[in-house]
Amino acid sequence: IAPEGSVLVPAGDNSDVNFNQDDTVFWFAPGVHTLGDTAYSQVIPGNRSQYVGAPGAIIDGQRTNRYAFGGTAADVRVAYLEIRNFGRGNDNNNEGVINHDAGSNWLMEYLYAHDNDGAAIFIGSGNTLSDSCVRDNGQYGFSMFKPPVPGDAAIKNIVITNNEISGNNTDDWEAQSPGCGCSGGGKFWDVKGASITNNYVHHNKGTGLWADTNNIDFLFDSNWIEGNDGEGIWYEISYNATISRNVLKANAWVKGQANTGSPAPAI
Repeated sequence: IAPEGSVLVPAGDNSDVNFNQDDTVFWFAPGVHTLGDTAYSQVIPGNRSQYVGAPGAIIDGQRTNRYAFGGTAADVRVAYLEIRNFGRGNDNNNEGVINHDAGSNWLMEYLYAHDNDGAAIFIGSGNTLSDSCVRDNGQYGFSMFKPPVPGDAAIKNIVITNNEISGNNTDDWEAQSPGCGCSGGGKFWDVKGASITNNYVHHNKGTGLWADTNNIDFLFDSNWIEGNDGEGIWYEISYNATISRNVLKANAWVKGQANTGSPAPAI
């Protein structure tokens, strides 16, 4: 049953729905939803609006659309949706499908984001990703990028908790672009303040959780990190991290065997 006062979005072609309204709840009915037939057909949210799926609601990019949710709106909630098949081959390299423009204060929860190219989810300041399954995406499960801020961090105060992050980097970017350092379960860049807790990060083709350059004040706590091809946790060119109460098991065997004379670590 749609929440009282919400906008009902029926299954089928939703290209004529005006999603760009502030302070509105959009309720996606059960079934498959599509967003249009161009590369840039997508949902551009309004400020403080919510995009919530009924049981069985799926947004399918049809291998035509590059992004599912973009724009710079703040305080957006995306929840209870399956989001799949966004991107066309390698055209999403280093880009995100959900929150493509890294909007502030987004809550992304109870999502099943899979089989998308690039990163399934981009994280912006004040974002929370929780209680979601993010798997089998082309480059990362989640990543982030905003232009550097002189004298300050580009992204601040993020929470990633209670997620399954698995099987990502299906496009094997390290083979396509040797030495790129651009693949794995999740990648952090220029973040001040991150809490990464109670996640199951496993069998990603690359590093499990990778904080790469200018990251400050991180907590990695109570995560189960297993069977990733590269390091379980890589905290690189960054400082002030607490790494506590994690299980790290059978990580870095693929990378370690490839590094003649230089095994790769769990952390």
